[in-house]
Amino acid sequence: MKQFCRNNRVHCSLSHHKNERIQQRPNPRKLNRIGICLLSLFIIIISTNSKANVITITCTGSAGSYKSGSVNSTGIKNDGDMVIINSSANTGWATFDLSSLSGVTIISVDAQFTTFSSTASGANNNLYGFLGDPFVMTGTSLYASCSSGSSFNTASWIANASNLVTLNAAGVSFINANAGGSLNIGYVRGSTNSFNIYGYSGATPPKLVITYIGNPCSGMPSPGNTLASSNTICSGGYVSFSIQNSASTGTTYQWYNSTGAIAGATNAIYASTITTGGNYYCAVTCSSSGLTSNSNPVSITILPATSGSSNVTACNSYTWYGIYTNSANPTHVFTNSIGCDSIHTMNITIIYSSTGSSNATACNSYTWFGVTYTASANPTHIFTNAAGCDSVHTLHITLNSSPPFTQSQSTCSPYTWSVSGMTYTMSGLYTATFTNVSGCDSNWILNLFIDTLNTTTTLSGAIISSNATGVNYKWLNCDNNTIISGATNQNYVATVSGNYAVIVSSPPPSSCIDTSNCVQIFILKGHKQPQFFST
Repeated sequence: MKQFCRNNRVHCSLSHHKNERIQQRPNPRKLNRIGICLLSLFIIIISTNSKANVITITCTGSAGSYKSGSVNSTGIKNDGDMVIINSSANTGWATFDLSSLSGVTIISVDAQFTTFSSTASGANNNLYGFLGDPFVMTGTSLYASCSSGSSFNTASWIANASNLVTLNAAGVSFINANAGGSLNIGYVRGSTNSFNIYGYSGATPPKLVITYIGNPCSGMPSPGNTLASSNTICSGGYVSFSIQNSASTGTTYQWYNSTGAIAGATNAIYASTITTGGNYYCAVTCSSSGLTSNSNPVSITILPATSGSSNVTACNSYTWYGIYTNSANPTHVFTNSIGCDSIHTMNITIIYSSTGSSNATACNSYTWFGVTYTASANPTHIFTNAAGCDSVHTLHITLNSSPPFTQSQSTCSPYTWSVSGMTYTMSGLYTATFTNVSGCDSNWILNLFIDTLNTTTTLSGAIISSNATGVNYKWLNCDNNTIISGATNQNYVATVSGNYAVIVSSPPPSSCIDTSNCVQIFILKGHKQPQFFST
């Protein structure tokens, strides 16, 4: 009894409420306990008469239906499996059709799902609930909805295994409030370690195991009208069908179109891409009575796709929603004036450029189409061939070089150049041209420097000065033809009468040497001041 009271708080509180009269009698504590237990036993009997049922609702869908998938924080949706679920940027969802549970009371709900290719983590993860069609919801709205509201379960998940988690009171309340319709469960990972969860197309799709109390269908069902999310669509468009009157539990469904029963369409809601027009309806069967009633059909009009083609000829390649280097007939889908697909075929003919080459030999340089080449090269130029495409011509240029040969020569006297046989008396640049073995001009250049030394002197009193500059000096006593020790300046001061000259020499490379004329100096002594004169 204690266990029952713990698991059925509503029943226990009702028992307590019903026993308020007993509490007014003598021995209230004892009588109250007796009354509660008797009333609880009565409720157990009532509950036993209202049989609890268990139903497993599986997430189902078709490619492009977005009945399950994952979405990242930037709003990019993935249809099918819930992949890379992590706390960083990805959440997942699964859609469940609870139309068969209209009018029932949900007691408990277990969420069952299977992880694969996942990294184990002890972090807590959460389940949430939200409404809406993920197919039409924007990605950013869907991402926010997956973790909106209160958590229905907070627990760690098992990696690469089947998981069964029980929804809390908030989760059961949400399922109860939306029984008879469609709802979504959001799967939010609490760790950056990614989890992958199988979706509607996976080996083990997500499920809700629901325990409920309700009256099964009896008699003849009355589904009413067939409802469609759109009555006019393009071929291959998405339509969701439902019935006007939600059926009770214990009901089966089979959807039909103008060609007969639709395979696999056995839920209260049928949503799929449609390529067949005409009437759609649902045969609703009450399991207890075995009676079947069809919903009033709804007519679906399929708007036709259009098609067209055009031709194009191009050289080498053509870009049309892709790059084509060979002749091809690609197609592209546009939207026509009625909003449906227009399939256009482009008949592409590719013709090709041609190539050619020739050779040219020249000395030192060659000019081809305005470009002067000073080294051997293989330039190309584009012409137009007979087909109207580029003709790429390569010219193989071979340049035979005849670089000039320069000879530098410094001398102190006229120079006879052995190359030309000419004698030159002045500094300058002199050239001689020959033909080399390649048949090109070979220019020889003589850079001649004739170093002419200035050997003149200037006399001022007893001071003799060399008029040469930038040279080396050695003063000479002409009387005994000896070098005067230490006299290496441009000027020399005579202290005794005599004949004097200067030897001037230029630095390398010419290293020329020449001597001035001797200058005679007389020094008269016996006067208050020495007297100097020369001849």
